[in-house]
Amino acid sequence: MPRATDIMPITDFTRNYKKVIAKLKKTGRPFVLTIDGKPALVIQDAGSFDHRSGLLSPAELEAAADVGRRDTRPRLTIEQLRTALRPRSAKRAG
Repeated sequence: MPRATDIMPITDFTRNYKKVIAKLKKTGRPFVLTIDGKPALVIQDAGSFDHRSGLLSPAELEAAADVGRRDTRPRLTIEQLRTALRPRSAKRAG
């Protein structure tokens, strides 16, 4: 999420683009450019864009959660899991 310091008029950006680009690369945060005081463009460096585009969107996260909620397969208790994983020699002794 851009901070208040990461928002500027597009005219200021055109005057100071080298400083803004350096800040983009340093912070990895997107930068909002405004026209007539309203957000118009969002810019960010290529590395952070690639990283962010690889993350799941909120809709994708919700879809994954829905799949998990619908999964009604039986689950093992901790004790059942321990018993199943215990070596055979320990099972005979116990």
